[in-house]
Formats: sequence, C-alpha cells, structure tokens
Amino acid sequence: MFVKYDGYFTASTAQWVEFIIPGQGQQLSPQMVFEFGTTLADHLHPVFGFVHPVWLGKGQEYNAAGVLNDKELKEYGPQSICARTWLGPWLVHQIGRDLLDHCGAVVADTPWGGVTVDLLPDPWTHDIEPLAEARLRVMAALAPSGVFGDYSVPRKYKPGPKWTGLPAPTKPT
Repeated sequence: MFVKYDGYFTASTAQWVEFIIPGQGQQLSPQMVFEFGTTLADHLHPVFGFVHPVWLGKGQEYNAAGVLNDKELKEYGPQSICARTWLGPWLVHQIGRDLLDHCGAVVADTPWGGVTVDLLPDPWTHDIEPLAEARLRVMAALAPSGVFGDYSVPRKYKPGPKWTGLPAPTKPT
C-alpha cells in the first residue's frame, strides 16, 4: 500500500503549490486525492503539476520521479510524467501534442487548454509496479521532445537539451 501522495503545481502566475497527504490512517480514498488534484488544476491552470503516490521501501526510481521544486523546474525542466500530470498549453506545445498523444499514456484535454496525462487509466487503482513500468515506457516515448531534465545524478542536474526555461509569468485573469 502507498505511504503518501505528493502533489506539486506551478502556474503561469509564478505561483507554486506543494502538498503532501499521508496515506495511512486517512479518511481520503486514493481516488479523492486525484480528484483534489484535478480541482486544484482546474483553479490554478498549472504550467506543470502532478499527483504521485509514493511507496515506502520499494520503487525508489519511481518514487523519486515525484520530487521536484519550482527552482529545479525553472532551471532544468520537468523531471517526469507522474501517475497523474497536468501540462499547461505552453508545455504541451514545447513537448508536442502528437508526441503526447502517442506516448502510451492516457491524455485528455482540460477545460483550461492544457492536458491531463495519466500513466495508466484510473492511476489510483494500480500498485507501484505497473505505474513504474508505464512511467519508463512513457518517458522513453517523450524523450525526443528534449524538454525533460536529467535528474539522474543527485545535485548535478542538467536541463533537457531543448529546455528554454519557463515562460514569463502572466497576470491572472
């Protein structure tokens, strides 16, 4: 069983929201955590956001994919597609919609012009192994975009070869 959920959102207004929901002893169902993320995304219209279940004692590479802060995102680019990821219109353009549509993930349009990317249908119903396998497959398909940073060596991160940094913040409407 999962230990916690991590969530992260950065919006074009330079807002940054991070949340951690402990997984054990809580009244929230896993599906509710993902729905909470969707509600946040619908209000924040993130450039990049995710909800990522984390398991203790297994799947370190998968778990680490959900570790990111706003400084790293700005400098190196997104680290990974997570269990559920929201990409704003600017990032969809940078990665390429066709590449996203053919990466093997479940990609759906959002009402605010971005996309939701699920590694697997109903990601809250899956254990770490199928999510980790799907993440590797999806990231291999998205690698040609050159947008994702290289976070493989701790504290020696490298920007994606085509990463140009986040767009300038816009005023909220």
